[in-house]
Order: sequence, then C-alpha cells, then structure tokens
Amino acid sequence: MSYLNVSLTVCLLTLVWLWLLVPRGRALAQSGEPPPRLGGLALAVATLLVALLATRLPIGATHGSAAGLLPVLVGGSLISLIGWLDDRRPLSPLVKLF
Repeated sequence: MSYLNVSLTVCLLTLVWLWLLVPRGRALAQSGEPPPRLGGLALAVATLLVALLATRLPIGATHGSAAGLLPVLVGGSLISLIGWLDDRRPLSPLVKLF
C-alpha cells in the first residue's frame, strides 16, 4: 500500500511541477522562441543519483552491483546530452532520432 501512496504522490508532484514550470502564452511570445531550460540535466542528475543510491540498498542479489544499471545510465546520459545540445542550437529530427 505504501508503494501506491508513493507512486500517487510522485505523479501528483510531477503534474504540479509541470504546471508551475511550463511557460504559458506571453512567456513564449516575448522572444519568439521558448527559453532554454536545464530541466533535462536536472532529471538526468536526479536519475543518476537515485540509481547509484539504489545499489546501496540491501535488497535482493543486486546489493552493491551497478553493472545492470550501466547501459541504462549511459543511454540516459546520451539522451540528456542530445537534449542539451538541442537546447543550445536546434538539431534536425534525424539527428535526434539517431
């Protein structure tokens, strides 16, 4: 039951953060383009920290082993890097896809 409470709380907080952080109407119209944000970087760092802390929890056979997380963390880091580059100068959809 506590997992359900945590999941619902995270979903609710995510919706609140999105509502507070996404620019509305005039914020986009002033400069003609959306302002660059470092939200992707913040998510990547938070995910990395949580994943590394999770390896220290004494649960199951994965205690202390981050080997299974390495491909996920590398892939997530590449996605974050591409997102950051796209914020700096627009990349074509083909570059973002591959």
